[in-house]
Amino acid sequence: MNNIKGQTKFLLAGFLVSGSLLLSGCAAPLILAGAGAGIVGANVAGNKAGTKTQLSDTQIKFRAVGFQADYPALQNNSNVEIAVYNGIVLLLGQVPNEKIKEGLAAKISNLPDVSVVYNQLVVGKSVSLGQYADDGWITSRIVADLNANGVGSFKFKVITESGVVYMMGVVTKEEGYNASVIASEVKGVKKVVQFYSYLSEPSENNVDGKAI
Repeated sequence: MNNIKGQTKFLLAGFLVSGSLLLSGCAAPLILAGAGAGIVGANVAGNKAGTKTQLSDTQIKFRAVGFQADYPALQNNSNVEIAVYNGIVLLLGQVPNEKIKEGLAAKISNLPDVSVVYNQLVVGKSVSLGQYADDGWITSRIVADLNANGVGSFKFKVITESGVVYMMGVVTKEEGYNASVIASEVKGVKKVVQFYSYLSEPSENNVDGKAI
């Protein structure tokens, strides 16, 4: 992540754990989890799970989408996906230049009740309609498979971009890991990237960073 100067700061270990579920042939998947880094929002008060917020995720997304109007170059020349879960914002898609990529993230990070912004925007051309359709199919299949395997999809927000699956949620480590493994087994998935807030719980089995 690139640093945005001003009032925003980097969030280091402790709030979110971000990692990738790497796929390589038929080998067992490897969980690689490390300290996440993102742009901390203006009104951070720790983990908000189970607490009331001034703005709902829907309202945050509505205002975040509205910021795109500040950048005329985005009109008919971009593909920006804004996902919000429990005050955590994930930016995906393609934009024309670095200035827009960083500027949009900075504006969103200053919204009330935004705890952190993960900026995964890429400078480049928008994906094709065919890829967009494929990504939609992958997301739908993952949701169905989560439910079929007893992992409630309602606990997760799943977004697919160019075959890369991004998963958000406030879950236990076991729930997050199981969901990521299930997602990785769907046809067409290149890798799974986790943006989880982990619930505190006594556990003897910590799967982060361990091969299975």
